[in-house]
Amino acid sequence: KVTSDHDLSTDTVTVNFPSLVNRFPERERNVLLYKLSAAFAWAQISRGTLTLDGGLGVITSRFTDYALDHPDINAFFSQFAERKLAIDLYTIIEAFRLEPFLRNELPGLMKQAGSILPDLFGDRPGIDDLSEKTAYVEAFYQHFLGKRTSGTAPKAFMDSLGRQASLARSAGLEERIDTLISLYETASGLAGEYEARP
Repeated sequence: KVTSDHDLSTDTVTVNFPSLVNRFPERERNVLLYKLSAAFAWAQISRGTLTLDGGLGVITSRFTDYALDHPDINAFFSQFAERKLAIDLYTIIEAFRLEPFLRNELPGLMKQAGSILPDLFGDRPGIDDLSEKTAYVEAFYQHFLGKRTSGTAPKAFMDSLGRQASLARSAGLEERIDTLISLYETASGLAGEYEARP
């Protein structure tokens, strides 16, 4: 089911799309961005990003306060003191994991997407102006878009980057959750407040 909303999102039953995408002056490039967004939403649904299927044992073994008897993404993120930080890190983990899947399933679209990634990278803020904690997360976004960062990434990012590489090999839920916990713990130890970026 598809509906119109301010932001792109999905609850695995409905995909919400913005009614207008006008990032680029050219209609064709906006359509491409729309298609790319739709493809990632489809990949999230088809690859279990939001359902955590079969993950109850993994979740309860890592979070003893988890109260539900089934996996629930909202309850899962509530286990983290900085919920938005955990959500953004999980989003990054899933982007790295889903990209190879999309390159295999939709090679034409993903090849075309390469033409707009530099512009999306250019929309990101300079890392040097962010708190260390925010810069850590932002560096992952930028590396995903352009395999580089706009500024000096925190050392912690360079140390953590290898964890992301393994996710491109279709990591299972246990590895994804462990990666999230590891990245979250690293980010939590960095200086400054976390300021979520669009």
